[in-house]
Amino acid sequence: MEINTTKAMMQQQINSQLNYYTGKKVQSDSSSNKSQFDELLQEAKIWDPALGKASEEADSELIWGYLAQTGFSNVQQYGEQAASAVWSAISSLSPDGGTRGSSKSAQYGSLIEAASQKYGVDVSLVEAVIQTESNFNADAVSSAGAKGLMQLMDGTARGLGVTNSYDPQQNIEGGTRYLAMLLKKYNGNEQVALAAYNAGPGRIDRLGIDTDAELQQKLSILPQETQRYIGKVLAAKV
Repeated sequence: MEINTTKAMMQQQINSQLNYYTGKKVQSDSSSNKSQFDELLQEAKIWDPALGKASEEADSELIWGYLAQTGFSNVQQYGEQAASAVWSAISSLSPDGGTRGSSKSAQYGSLIEAASQKYGVDVSLVEAVIQTESNFNADAVSSAGAKGLMQLMDGTARGLGVTNSYDPQQNIEGGTRYLAMLLKKYNGNEQVALAAYNAGPGRIDRLGIDTDAELQQKLSILPQETQRYIGKVLAAKV
């Protein structure tokens, strides 16, 4: 795929994050926006022309600077989170415009599809959670003890009927069921459900967050890990 096409997909990822963090629609086809994006690629070292892919040397502070240049009202409040989420999204892009986890997701495609249909959760959301949680590593274990593809804690796994969190079928079904429960609990507010998946519903409830709008208002008082997590999942879902 041509470099410009890959750049266009990076632009889409950035626009998605700007839309999420600022609540203002970005016109991706505007000449000024394209010019700013080209400057971003050069100044933040996002694109490595020699390798023909995203660079590992990107500077998140320069990405934040790019966001600030857009003049959106909320970018100062959410700039750091947006910059982190933007870079997480674009760094996952491969030269062909896909994501680095795409080939891995195919390995579990039938399991994801079955669980998604069973519990009524969008396939792309389940895939995005798995990519963000474990990058499709069925043997992943976090420092907190979360296990498997969807990083289930032992207590949560038991409550979901999962006896072996390293079993992809059990883990995907259990994690998808948990997502469905959270989406139902928060009346389909996807961002709140994701925050609860990461930080726990108890913390979200104590903060009085029930809707995505309330989440945006109180985003800064959530753990930074959770702030970044929401952006990463949404970016992976695009």
